[in-house]
Amino acid sequence: MSSQGSANMKSIMLLLLALAGAGPALAAEKTPSEITAEVLSAEGALYRAVFDDCDADQLSALVAPELEFFHDKGGQVARSGQEFVSAIRASCENQRAGKETKTRRELVPGSVAVHRMGSYGALAVGMHRFFHLPSGQAEIPTEHARFANLWRLDKDRWLLARVFSFEHRPSQPERRAP
Repeated sequence: MSSQGSANMKSIMLLLLALAGAGPALAAEKTPSEITAEVLSAEGALYRAVFDDCDADQLSALVAPELEFFHDKGGQVARSGQEFVSAIRASCENQRAGKETKTRRELVPGSVAVHRMGSYGALAVGMHRFFHLPSGQAEIPTEHARFANLWRLDKDRWLLARVFSFEHRPSQPERRAP
């Protein structure tokens, strides 16, 4: 290839790389407060779909196809968005059939921080508590843990791409004065 042909090829490759990066650059164009508000909204929708509404269809709109979920107790527990949604769907069906106890998730107030991840998206890091909700009984505190959720901005939608759920510790029942 001639030196002019090589230069043209380099120009074309640089142009293609620039165009490929044009879509994800939207995250880099948002202000930190915009990213924080949008990611916290996506976090709320995620946990509502999984715990409050137990709605796998709502959940499927929030997860990326390439989602991976890592848990300190189970290792890699989901290798795709479809696998994660299917697991939640099965859990919801078991809860409705009385085969599993419903769980409530509670965010620890003031624990969440959202960090821009370049043009890719954002990372939400925080702490939460979990409670079992046995039918007809008072809720039971079960554990607390930390989370780190990596969100990818896809045009104007935030999609959950990676989940790290770690430092799960048993919760202590609240002590009440006699």
